[in-house]
Amino acid sequence: MSGRWRRTPCGKPYPIESSAVYDQIAYTKKDEQTNELKGMKNGKVVGTGSIVVAPDGKSRVVTVTMAGEDGKKMTGKSAYTKE
Repeated sequence: MSGRWRRTPCGKPYPIESSAVYDQIAYTKKDEQTNELKGMKNGKVVGTGSIVVAPDGKSRVVTVTMAGEDGKKMTGKSAYTKE
């Protein structure tokens, strides 16, 4: 999944561009390092996940769970580091 979106942790869904999976994403701030997300397609939640930023702010881990094309639940995890 790739795309660009406005990321405001207020729980309100915002449009996402360039994604075949989601057309909106909503973020909610859980704590100082964690945002939870809900990915939606046509108003229905089709994926959930979290973004956890390291305390030093130099890295983050994004975890997303959704149904695959076969309908089975799948989870993806990506790690990012500032250079």
